Amino acid sequence: MADPTGAEILRVRRLAIGTSTDTTTLPDADVSDLWNNEGGAGVLLTAAAACELLAARFSVQYFRWTADGQSMDKTMQADHMRQRATELRRQYYGSGAITTTLSGATSSTDEFAS
Repeated sequence: MADPTGAEILRVRRLAIGTSTDTTTLPDADVSDLWNNEGGAGVLLTAAAACELLAARFSVQYFRWTADGQSMDKTMQADHMRQRATELRRQYYGSGAITTTLSGATSSTDEFAS
């Protein structure tokens, strides 16, 4: 399995966390590992896996931030990352990239419904 190109790493990071330059939150090595664990399935599935990885990391960290009457904690961030992973998987499977074949018939399924 070939490692992702630099451009693919940037696209994965941008889809997962909204920026291609934050190598602290999502290092290149993590993206490469996820790419290979997903079987090189592409940018969308690797970004979804990255979101799941970050959700797992955030769910074990406790941090509460408050400013201007607004507060956020890492558990909210973990929930957001899980939702983002689901959105990315829906995009991938909805794009026609993968279809399910049963008895010669091709159908589309939404196995990631909430």
